[in-house]
This record gives sequence, C-alpha cells and structure tokens, in this order.
Amino acid sequence: MRTNDHYLQFIEAVTFIHQHQRPIKKDANGNKYIETTLEDIKAANYLLKEVLLNKSDELNGACRNFFERLKNHLKEEKKTIFYAAEIRKELRLSPQSLRRYLHDLVAYGLVKITGGNRYKKGFEYEIINVNEYRELQQGIKTALDIALEKIKEREPVNHSEPF
Repeated sequence: MRTNDHYLQFIEAVTFIHQHQRPIKKDANGNKYIETTLEDIKAANYLLKEVLLNKSDELNGACRNFFERLKNHLKEEKKTIFYAAEIRKELRLSPQSLRRYLHDLVAYGLVKITGGNRYKKGFEYEIINVNEYRELQQGIKTALDIALEKIKEREPVNHSEPF
C-alpha cells in the first residue's frame, strides 16, 4: 500500500512538472486542476522501474551486488557448485562479509548447502535459481505495463482531437 501511494505521488509529480504545457481545467466546484496523461504515467513507470525493483527485492543492495557478481563468476567458470573459500579469493571479500552474504542467501532460499563441512574445505554451495532477479525484473515491468494498459482501456476517447 505504501508503495502504491508513492507510485501515485510520483505520477502526480511528473504531471506537475508538465503543468505549463497543459490546459488548466475546472471541476464542478470551480477548483482548478491539470489532467495526468498517459505520457506522464509512461514517464513515471520508466523512471520508477529500478526503484520499485529495489523495494521489491528481499536482499539489501550489498548482498544483491554480491549475489549478481557470484552468479556472473560461476557462469564464466562454467560452474554451478562453489566453496566459500574459493569465492572469497575470487571476489576479494572479507570472511565476515562473505559469511553474512551466504547466510542471507541460504536464509532466503536462493542458495543451498549441498555438501562439505565446516572443518575441511568448508561447505559446498549451489545457487537454486540463477534467473530469480531477471524474473523479479520482468514481474515489475509486467505489473507496470498491465497497469498502463488498464488505464488506457478506461481512458475516454476524445473525438474532437485530430488523430
């Protein structure tokens, strides 16, 4: 609900930016207003996609950055399984940061422990869903596109304006 309020306020701000290019209208009570256009909503969607993505992501920014770097590294190495020690060296992380990131990734179900132990080489990890972030991005884009389509369907057609 809070995100929806922010979204609507942002659309209002985009409309306000264009106030001098729009005709001022009056409602039944004589109050002046400016109409929001589809272009305002499209601009707001474009500008807000990244913000909405960050707000929808379970991971904080640092952990998300690590996870994306980890996925890229494993893709380059053509690996699906990794050990913490090798990742720490490759990505140049402190042991505390790596431990925190891996703990969060396991807690959120993005990475699972597949073997190993803490005494020898360490735990063996595997990424459960490599495409989860792309799917989240697509979900945000789809939600914004659907909202825009619903607004288009409800918008009255003004036949007095030229096509």
